[in-house]
Amino acid sequence: MHASVTDLSLPLAPGQRFRVNSFDLGFINVEPVDMIVEVKTACYETNELELSPLPLPGIPVEDGFDKVNRWFQEGYPQRTSDSCLLRNVQAFEQLVALQIAVAERRLTLSSLSPVTLRTA
Repeated sequence: MHASVTDLSLPLAPGQRFRVNSFDLGFINVEPVDMIVEVKTACYETNELELSPLPLPGIPVEDGFDKVNRWFQEGYPQRTSDSCLLRNVQAFEQLVALQIAVAERRLTLSSLSPVTLRTA
């Protein structure tokens, strides 16, 4: 995984994205693929988490991603926080703490360096 700045003091929240490898998440029967998972919902009271997989930007979608994505569509909705770490807020936070899931930095206007335009 690529190094990234992750503030573990911030709770999981909708819209956060994490770079992961499918094998590290337990998908051992498909060819490993790097991808993004986006937090759709995170409820600390019930310990319920909903994630959505996304391909890496600029990388062609491979068969491994298609198979993982299909599981998220078909198998994931039936899982609970007791039976699936990808549905469990506390378990997913451990993946973040271990840097198995690495927070993606999003570009914002305030994070960009100022640019000086030269005029001739």
